[in-house]
Amino acid sequence: MSVLRKVKNILNSNKTATVSTIIRLLNPVIKGWSNYYSTQVSKKVFSYCDHQIYEMLWHWAKRRHPKKSSQWVFKRYFTRQGRKKWTFGTDQQTLVFMSELPIIRHTKIQGKRSPYRPSDAEYFETRRLQLSLKRLNGFQKKVVQKTNAKCILCGCNISAEHFRRWRVSGDNDISFNQLTSERMGHVTPDDVFVTHRWCYERYKSTHSLDSDDCRTA
Repeated sequence: MSVLRKVKNILNSNKTATVSTIIRLLNPVIKGWSNYYSTQVSKKVFSYCDHQIYEMLWHWAKRRHPKKSSQWVFKRYFTRQGRKKWTFGTDQQTLVFMSELPIIRHTKIQGKRSPYRPSDAEYFETRRLQLSLKRLNGFQKKVVQKTNAKCILCGCNISAEHFRRWRVSGDNDISFNQLTSERMGHVTPDDVFVTHRWCYERYKSTHSLDSDDCRTA
């Protein structure tokens, strides 16, 4: 599969890179391929890819420390989160699992609707937004739905294209943040809001918030 070849090439080209760098390079590749094929493949295929990526990461990590034990290497590069036996990364930053990304089946276009007809523009924007929301995880989806996909700070709609770029390439035009400096032990969707990046930066500068004060979803 093309995604596995790409992952292998990235690891071979970054034998001495940090864990953060590897995650930054691999997550967009994994998300992009998964999103593109999410209407065509099954969870079984995604799980197979997860396993193959784990094998490549394990080989990459072991090669860096040939004299260290397997247990030492695992503790250095992998964590156990929930029911997962392995997660590449740290408690703060991890590699995504394909098998955890939603499978999105194709939704037929209504009747004679056309993207080239101005009167249908709103229909297609709504359709694109609904498809984008399906690809969010459960936490993020609840955050977006509570404000009807509007930026809580300016009240304007956040477009489907903004969500698509954020999801596929990590574009930071939107962000999920707490809007308080109060530190919370357990963050729920009620504590987090989706905003435009520029709206949040303006809000942060006028409310004396540090970047560490706000957790992202």
